[in-house]
Amino acid sequence: MSNTSFRAVTISAESEPAEVIWDASGGLLSHLQSAVGGFVDVVRLGPNLDMWVNDDGFALELPRNVAATGIAWHYGFRHQIYVGPAVFTGGVDEEGESLPLAPVSAAALVEMAGKVLQGIAL
Repeated sequence: MSNTSFRAVTISAESEPAEVIWDASGGLLSHLQSAVGGFVDVVRLGPNLDMWVNDDGFALELPRNVAATGIAWHYGFRHQIYVGPAVFTGGVDEEGESLPLAPVSAAALVEMAGKVLQGIAL
C-alpha cells in the first residue's frame, strides 16, 4: 500500500460491510463525507479505532445501522444507536491525523459486522 493509500471499513445501514482503499493524497475528509453522505462526526471507540458517522443522521432520519451500533456497543458505547453509513478508521497519530486500519483490523471489523448482522453476540 502506498503512502497515500488509506484502508478503512464502510458499513451502510442496508448492505454488507466492505473494506475500502482510498487515495488520500488530497486528504481524507472528502472520502469520509462521501461515504457517510454529509458532514461527519467521529466516535473514538479506542486508541486505534474511530467510527465516523453522518453528523445529521438523526435529523435526516437515516436508517438504523445495526452492525455499526453493535460494534460500538462492543467497545462500551451503549448510550445510543447509530444511524446511516459508518466508516471505521485506525485512530490518530501524534499530530491528530487519522490513520488507516491495519489489514488484520479491517478483516476483524468486517467479521464483527457480519456476526452482528447474523445475530451472533460479540
